[in-house]
Amino acid sequence: MAGTHKADVIVVGAGISGLCAATWLAQHDVDVLVLEARDRVGGRTWSQPLGDDVVDLGGTWVGPTQSHIHRVLRDLDLHTTPQPLDRKRLLQIRGDLSRYDGTIPSIPLLGLLQIETATRLLESRGKRVSIDEPWTAKRAAEWDAMSMEGWKQRHIHTAKARGLIDIAVRSILSCEPSEVSLLYFMWYLRSGGGLNTVAEVKGGFQQDRILGGAQSISKRLAEALGDRVLLNSPVRRISQDEAGIDVELDAGRMRAARCIVALPPHMAARMHYAPQLPMRRDQLMQRMPMGSSIKTLLQYERPFWRDNGLCGEFLSDNGPVHLCFDVTNPGGPPTLMAFTNGQLGRTHSEMPRQERIARVEKHLHEVFGPGAPKPSAVLEKDWNVDPWTHGCPVGMMPTGTMSTVGSALRTPFGRLHWAGTETAKVSVGFMDGAVEAGERAANEVFDRL
Repeated sequence: MAGTHKADVIVVGAGISGLCAATWLAQHDVDVLVLEARDRVGGRTWSQPLGDDVVDLGGTWVGPTQSHIHRVLRDLDLHTTPQPLDRKRLLQIRGDLSRYDGTIPSIPLLGLLQIETATRLLESRGKRVSIDEPWTAKRAAEWDAMSMEGWKQRHIHTAKARGLIDIAVRSILSCEPSEVSLLYFMWYLRSGGGLNTVAEVKGGFQQDRILGGAQSISKRLAEALGDRVLLNSPVRRISQDEAGIDVELDAGRMRAARCIVALPPHMAARMHYAPQLPMRRDQLMQRMPMGSSIKTLLQYERPFWRDNGLCGEFLSDNGPVHLCFDVTNPGGPPTLMAFTNGQLGRTHSEMPRQERIARVEKHLHEVFGPGAPKPSAVLEKDWNVDPWTHGCPVGMMPTGTMSTVGSALRTPFGRLHWAGTETAKVSVGFMDGAVEAGERAANEVFDRL
């Protein structure tokens, strides 16, 4: 690839957002190239074989209200299977383990009342936050100065109710409540239609899984784009002038009229830009860290949790497993998916892999009972040390970020445009948001070509 190659538009990143942007442009007769640093497409979706099945090590679920991703699934002739929810769920909080049905966990009545009152307040305030420009809310600076931990301490007063807030933040953003702004969290929930929609299974964003794995989306999009997708092509520098934009790689340089960067903001910050990015955009990219998450897939000879009347889902405020689901595919071997998130995800990341897996197995054994057998196969992905992501699932904003530099989130800089699920207006952090953001950026570019 030595020398200079030309295209109308260059897209940096072959995740769902970048590939959807490129597909939209190609369908409108735009000469487009996609540059991907990895040796695969899919970004934060990665489907791998485990035993006789395929499992998702990254993004997994779609919800019935996510119209953008469902349209893409229909276009690609991909299908879904429902997340099992026909038995009881488990909640482990402050050391106590209890079973519950539906969406109401088993904690004392006072704690439930506090949670209900506080979440209603949270969503009521969230309605005052613009999806397009949340930094313009009348109380944006005030809400952005408070973390979710500060909000929890102010409005939640029982230990188990506070534990539920910890579970919610760790499950949704893979971070600690102290690490995320109240304003950002309210905006994030609003973009998805509220806490129940974002966090729930039935009717929510965890209702269905994609048969064949979520990476199938990117694989099929890339297959249609053909040789317009270049793997093993990390971008080092992007420079622009009045006539066009240059994208520099290890093996050469590419010239285009416009460029879309479809990377998490903190990864986009690792490239060099000329001229220098505007101050607010530069600051924003420095101040949007990823959550911390390790995902462990465990297969068994039999679905032992169902023998005990359980659906395989449980939540814990302690860990090492904070969140667990039965992700058995139709006709496939019984499989559990376990998450270790937030601070414990960082701690576990520093442990030897076998010690991490042993701790996860021990916790599952404690939760599901002494009848839990050893898994027949295990596969783990530590997203914290992934060289092209450095965390998962989404770049989030700590206190003091959204109200001060958030306005740079989607604002183009000259010939440079921004995509990725972090820049979405709906379903931020999810595959649905990745589609919406990619197509929005493609429209911006097309209007300016």
